[in-house]
Amino acid sequence: MTGQELKSFIEVGLDCGTQSNSLFYNNLNLCKNYIENLRDWKQLEKELKINNYTISDDKILIDFPSDFKLLIRITDKSGKNLPFKLDLINKKIVLDKNFSSSSYILVYKIKSPDITNNTSWIFPDEFHPILGYLYSAIYKAGIDFDSINASNSLRLDKDFSSFLNAMIRWDNDIKYYENNGIYEGNGYYDKFGLPI
Repeated sequence: MTGQELKSFIEVGLDCGTQSNSLFYNNLNLCKNYIENLRDWKQLEKELKINNYTISDDKILIDFPSDFKLLIRITDKSGKNLPFKLDLINKKIVLDKNFSSSSYILVYKIKSPDITNNTSWIFPDEFHPILGYLYSAIYKAGIDFDSINASNSLRLDKDFSSFLNAMIRWDNDIKYYENNGIYEGNGYYDKFGLPI
């Protein structure tokens, strides 16, 4: 769904009334960012080969990619994981000069682009309504909070949770099949017993 389609879904389908574009897209992208920060979604992981870097003061400096959010790992051309530091001020990945290689592979989390009138969210279309349900639940809970809007907000929050659980199961399946049927978790499990 494009931003315009989501706007129609929220204004008409979820009965939130007409919203100004600036307020709507600001709040919609806050909802998008909230969902993307709930967990390490496989959909937001990217791999990039780096051939250009600089050497300065016995350090190898690699510029952050433009969509960089968080580095997961960096390997040399042979596939060996390398220790690194992040220089967040100068937007550089810093390696010790002892780990010199002709190229590196970065695996990192991306910051997805904002949703606009003509663009869509990076996740599959089947999950786009989750943005509408979260947006509407927040909107209904914050305006004219009477018994009708309160019950609507609770219902919308329940719908949001249903979509979120479906997204988590989908993401867990991707991770499961990529790891040859072995779950890799950090010791935390969701209500279905799956690692998160």
